[in-house]
Amino acid sequence: MWYLSPLPDQEMLLSIYSGNDYYSGRNGPGYTDYISYARAHAFTYGRLLGQLSKKGITGGSLLEIGCGMGYFLKTASN
Repeated sequence: MWYLSPLPDQEMLLSIYSGNDYYSGRNGPGYTDYISYARAHAFTYGRLLGQLSKKGITGGSLLEIGCGMGYFLKTASN
């Protein structure tokens, strides 16, 4: 688990996340090309979900905080 301290205020968060460039290569915070890694994310999340399943942690509801483009939730729904 990670956390950021001090937390950015609402104005700063809006300036970071307001444009699509956060996910596609802007210099600064964000990802160089988040969308191109969709398959890698699905593989990683599939492995994690498999490990949870082996431990009997399945079913119920899932809340993902900070879900980016939603790749984890998409993988979990399949």
